Order: sequence, then structure tokens, then C-alpha cells
Amino acid sequence: MMKKLIFSKGRCGKILKKSEAAALKKYAERAMEIAKIAKSGPVILSLATPNEIRKIKKKFFGLDVTTDVISFKYGTTSGQRDIFAELIVCPHAAKKYAKENSVSFIGELVLYVVHGILHVAGENDSKPSEISRMRKKEKMIMKRLCEEFPKLLK
Repeated sequence: MMKKLIFSKGRCGKILKKSEAAALKKYAERAMEIAKIAKSGPVILSLATPNEIRKIKKKFFGLDVTTDVISFKYGTTSGQRDIFAELIVCPHAAKKYAKENSVSFIGELVLYVVHGILHVAGENDSKPSEISRMRKKEKMIMKRLCEEFPKLLK
């Protein structure tokens, strides 16, 4: 059976507890189902340090800035080893934002994953109308996740 999510903590292993990493994987898999990309093929979810994600942003987008999530859609898959998409998330950004805004660290991290999933599903956020549409979809998916997993934002 093909895995739908391949999860890698990379160099960020210490920022997430084992239980948080397992929960993040579960929430990400469910968000993929809600966004209807779960059957498209395997998705890699990697955690990156602020420096790592900044380097990726510069290499692929020409911007020398740190960001919270980057997504790459590679296309349809034809075999078990093919990768449909990749999400690179910075848990340090989520931890910082959560602390500054008194919100759940895992909830914020999941929101970054949901945002990346929506990009993979074809959503954009470069125009105000696109941003509004994406925020509505993020809220819908987060609401569904919170209904199914009440501890998500605690």
C-alpha cells in the first residue's frame, strides 16, 4: 500500500515532542483528505529550520526571507515511488507566532500545513481575492479538524 504522507522531522526533532509529531502527521493526513489531494499520490512533509527554509525560498523563489511554509507540486504519480507534492514547514516560526499571540503551537503548525496543502490543491494567494478565498478554505479545514480532533487547539 502506498503511503499518502511521508513525514520527516529533519533537524527539527527537538522542537516537537514525539506525541506532537505523531499528531501533526495525523492532522496533515486528514487535511489532505478534506482538501481532496490524499488520493493524488504521496506527499512529503518536512520540517525545516529558519535558515533551511530561507535558503529554499531564495533558491526557488529568489527571495532571501524566512517563511512559514513552502509547497511544491510535482504532478500526478504513476508509480509507488513517485512523489506528488512536498510541504516544507518551519516549526520555529509556528512556535514564535504561538508564543507572541497566545495560540496553540500545534494548531499554528497545522495551519501552516493546511496552507501548503491548499497550494498543492491549486489555490493561490497573490491577489486579495485569492487570499480571501484561501483564508476561507483554511478556516473550513481547521474547523473540520477541530471538530474531529478537539485537542488540536489546546
